[in-house]
Amino acid sequence: MRSISVLLVCSLALTCAGESSCATDVADGGDDRCQLLQGGVGIVSHHKAGEASHKADADAHAAEKIASKLEALVSTKGKHHAHASTDATDKGFPDIFKKITDAIGGVGQLEEDFEAVKTVVRTFSTEVHTAVVELRSNVKPSMTVDDIKAQVAATYEKIHTSALKLWQALTKVSSDFLTGIGHAAPEQFKSTVNNLLESVTLECKNFADTFSDAANELKKVNQSMVCATVQKNVHSLHKEVDEFVQSALNMTTKSLPGEITKAKEALPGSIQKEVDKFLAKADEAAESIMKSVNPTVQELAEGIVNVFHGHCKDLNSAAGRLEVGLLSALLLGILGFFA
Repeated sequence: MRSISVLLVCSLALTCAGESSCATDVADGGDDRCQLLQGGVGIVSHHKAGEASHKADADAHAAEKIASKLEALVSTKGKHHAHASTDATDKGFPDIFKKITDAIGGVGQLEEDFEAVKTVVRTFSTEVHTAVVELRSNVKPSMTVDDIKAQVAATYEKIHTSALKLWQALTKVSSDFLTGIGHAAPEQFKSTVNNLLESVTLECKNFADTFSDAANELKKVNQSMVCATVQKNVHSLHKEVDEFVQSALNMTTKSLPGEITKAKEALPGSIQKEVDKFLAKADEAAESIMKSVNPTVQELAEGIVNVFHGHCKDLNSAAGRLEVGLLSALLLGILGFFA
């Protein structure tokens, strides 16, 4: 009969794949089956009648001890996961043993990551508000349009730095998902969730870069095109924040594609519970993005329009489609500057 480590690998492989049973041929002509128990992991050995031996009894006893330790590891949270998996590795358990315990421990890290996203969203809103207040305070009616351009460009750069913090927080979520529970989850579940996380991360980066792009454009534009450029930048901000918020919406459980639900249901019960925990935290993080970021950008847009009001009377801070040709943009800039 094959050693008990083979049985353990079989059981743990099923845990990672979300299957129900496996069978192996054994040297003495009999067969062993290992099956996954809902809500925990156990190893059950079936031997032919009359073939019980001292070695079989010893293996069965060892199996029970390993199963007990595995259940304890699955139920352990936080830092205990890393400690338990280290102990398991030190004692020569198969690599897949560490793989599944690390995956469960990784859920705790993801929960922390999503909490960090919520914190950074709040920080972003606070920093934008502070930057807008400072901008309005620094811009005086007597300032030239070049002076105002410099003040607004500096504000955009501050907000770009703040938005990058949000992008970095979302990047960490993606990374920790892949090295944590994504490492042990079925490929379909892993790839779909990872694609959603990468999408929201990419849209956040595009959103952040819009601020630096706006700052650079303002620094280079000539006076005749200032108003048209300011208006274009405001519309670009609204466009990018809408795409960012939409990607966050796609990350919520209400918008998850059917294949994720099916893949999640294929996981063992104990793993499903851990997945549900991190999905709940993803919901909270997405909700904070959807509720806070759009109003924050609107506050910024109103602040920028306000400081340019003396030079560009027809600026609009609201979201909307910008369909302006080169000639009409030039006319808008000239008329706004000399109004």
